[in-house]
Amino acid sequence: MANKQKANSIDSAVLNRIYGRGGGGVFTPGDFRDLGSPVAVRLALMRHARAGVIRNLARGLYDYPRKDPQLWVLTPSIDTVANRTIHAMSEAMFFGEVPAFDEILRVVGEFEARFNRGK
Repeated sequence: MANKQKANSIDSAVLNRIYGRGGGGVFTPGDFRDLGSPVAVRLALMRHARAGVIRNLARGLYDYPRKDPQLWVLTPSIDTVANRTIHAMSEAMFFGEVPAFDEILRVVGEFEARFNRGK
């Protein structure tokens, strides 16, 4: 019984934080690490996604969709998702500074150009 109450407590705390940020927010389980164990947070996010409160955009990346009465559910911009993904990666990195987003795009572009030339 105590585990179920704790799970409900973590679920409520996660949901309160999501609602507090408002629609359009993109987040990862790491944004809730202070609320409980990584497993408990992931389970809470999974339950909220299954209930349709949030969307699972990719593995470990969620959003609380913004809703427009005329356009229905709006998708977050690619910049919002990319910046949040980079921020999440930087939290997990342990080997120095994270390069600027523009630098990452430049390096990926160079790699793509080399790859497409067959070198």
